[in-house]
Amino acid sequence: MSLPRLLLAWLVATLWFVLWHEGRRRLGGGPVERSHGESRQTEWLAAVLEALLLTMFAALWFASLGHGGWPLLFLFVGILVEVPLRLRQHRSPILPWREVALGLIRIIVAGGLLAWRLG
Repeated sequence: MSLPRLLLAWLVATLWFVLWHEGRRRLGGGPVERSHGESRQTEWLAAVLEALLLTMFAALWFASLGHGGWPLLFLFVGILVEVPLRLRQHRSPILPWREVALGLIRIIVAGGLLAWRLG
């Protein structure tokens, strides 16, 4: 897999995550992860790093392990990320299903964008 292809995929995933955060903020549902002292710049840096890690993971998948089944793969990645995060944030055995579902959608769409660019 070529470096320009990886960089373009990373850019696409980063744009998706930044647009997601900005859309959530404008719709009044600001990111739950945001703490009181966290700036927009910190959120964007987190989106850039998250997109980089997801892009590297996707590159491994699409370059060596397989091409099919990416929706299921990114569903599992989303569950691994979102469920523990929401449990830690709410300190309750009852998950906020709306937030979990939105987080899963965010990860699966990012996976689809990466499948489009890297597959």
